[in-house]
Amino acid sequence: MKKLLVLTNNLAAKIGIVSYISSIFKNCLEISSARITQITPEDLSGVYCILYSSCEVQKNLPFPVPESIVQLVCKRTLNHNYLQEILEIPPNSSVYLVNDTERTAREVIAQLIEYGFSQYHFFPWWPGCPSSNEEIRYAVTPGEAHLTPDFIHKVIDIRNRIVDLSTINEIITCFGFPISLADEITKNYLNHIVQMHQLTNRQETRILDLKMIVSMMIENSSEGLCLLNESGTIFLVNTEFRRVNEYLETQLTVSDVKAFLRELAASPSAMDVPLPASLHLWVQHFGSAHGEKIYLIHTASSQPPEITEINEDMNWFDFSHFSSVNPLHLQMLEKAKRFSLHDFPIVIQGETGTQKEQLAQSIHRNSKRRNGPFVTLNISAMTADSLEARFLGAGGEQGIFSAAKGGTLVLSGLEHSSMDVQLTLCQLLKQGSRGPMVSPSFHPLNLRVITLSTVDLYDLVCKGLFLGELFFLLNHASLNMIPLRSRREDIPNLAKRFLCSEELSFTESLSDFLMRYEWPGNIQEFQNLCRYFSCLYSQKPLTLNALPDYILSQLRKTQPQLTVSEKQILILICDNPKIGRNKIQKFLESEDIHLSEGAIRNVLSHLAALKYIRVHRTRGGCEATEYGQIARSSILELPV
Repeated sequence: MKKLLVLTNNLAAKIGIVSYISSIFKNCLEISSARITQITPEDLSGVYCILYSSCEVQKNLPFPVPESIVQLVCKRTLNHNYLQEILEIPPNSSVYLVNDTERTAREVIAQLIEYGFSQYHFFPWWPGCPSSNEEIRYAVTPGEAHLTPDFIHKVIDIRNRIVDLSTINEIITCFGFPISLADEITKNYLNHIVQMHQLTNRQETRILDLKMIVSMMIENSSEGLCLLNESGTIFLVNTEFRRVNEYLETQLTVSDVKAFLRELAASPSAMDVPLPASLHLWVQHFGSAHGEKIYLIHTASSQPPEITEINEDMNWFDFSHFSSVNPLHLQMLEKAKRFSLHDFPIVIQGETGTQKEQLAQSIHRNSKRRNGPFVTLNISAMTADSLEARFLGAGGEQGIFSAAKGGTLVLSGLEHSSMDVQLTLCQLLKQGSRGPMVSPSFHPLNLRVITLSTVDLYDLVCKGLFLGELFFLLNHASLNMIPLRSRREDIPNLAKRFLCSEELSFTESLSDFLMRYEWPGNIQEFQNLCRYFSCLYSQKPLTLNALPDYILSQLRKTQPQLTVSEKQILILICDNPKIGRNKIQKFLESEDIHLSEGAIRNVLSHLAALKYIRVHRTRGGCEATEYGQIARSSILELPV
């Protein structure tokens, strides 16, 4: 067995390298180790290959190595079994990377960033480091925890670095081992790397989600908020604070608002610019992890907000009323929740009965306008003149703009409106509630518009049937409702929710039909059907015959055509349960109809394939199904 000698300059490297190599080559090689300060020429006797822990160790060998000995320099990488522990540190934190030298500390930092840990700010630390920042609370170290400074609160030890794959392959080549020896090692290594990238990507996704949530929380705050640094760079600002900017520019003639805010943040008590008594302004001071000063300016009006009472008699919907396991529907609901936290116009498109208005209500209830009015208006039958009067008010009646002020306006029927109506609506929405924008009395609309449509409005735009300018004015974001036939997996849960009686049950045929039905009326049709079923009290499970007449009528129309003999045999089975082939043949002969036993068997097979009958084995005979009973009533033209 050939001999491999590992030479290192410290005990930690010796343990890390030898233990890892031994786990791979223990049955193939004789492995020994020594520290560079203790090695002698005699120790090289019988050695086939020397593996140095670093280039420095190779340079510091005090005597020459015989040419017959192969010399390799070990490349080391992080121990991937422990890397996920780093994710315990909060993202964007400043972290010391502790190692025995500056070079190795920076080397490990580079490897961590290469592995995807870019969400942290790493700084090298080693014994004798000329400077330190005691505000840094976290440290990561590859097996050198004893070197960590005392002021660190949490230390993540990712253990000693292990031998890199490239070095393993060099050893395999040097000793002539089969390359398959490295396959399993490579596979495990890559699996760990992929897993780490997935974990870090997941964490980065959570960071982005958190940033968006914080941004939306600030945007929906009832007070004005502005986050900036000492140089005046604004990081976040919401709509309420922008109104203060407008006041500063127009009323106080502050020419450089950015400079004004910077001075205000630094010393709010020293400002000599007069502010109105109704406007309160205060500042909070923070320090970032890098020592940068951060200011959060608050503004609030002393006047109470205008609140409209919610109509308690209305059957209000919110997002908790939507239940689904369908991935597309869940994705649409998640988008709607995020859109609700902004204030831009939305178009909701979907077939009849897909709960478009209920979704609009949910968006309203989840928005900062939740305490404002929720006004709906169908304009499909309006003319341009009646539309303008309805929006602006006429004859002492309140206009839609005034009624919906501070809340949400839901428009429907636009897909059926004329071009004149569309043009008038476009002008009204652009001009605001009190005249043209050039007028000194102009006030921008203080409402959110949600448009409902049963068709694709952009498709109408492409066909020249809908005003493109109006479409882009209304469609800052869009949501497409998922029809019930595309989310059939939700039907069982919807049935539990809509059925008024828990005692109601369905036969297998009826349950199967409900899962396969196309539901042209979508959720509204399904809810209507559940109410209808709830009125049909029955101790027995409801059958297909319990379906409403309009569905049964459509079901009969879609049934395949039967031959005369098939109709006769089906009626015979419906009227005589458990009847067998012999009795069927005798009955037909009594009616002067002669069919062979083989022909009868073929008819029964066809009726069974259509799910009209069940053919039992041995002496069980034939029995009509619920579909067969409906087919019988259609044949005889009798009510079910």
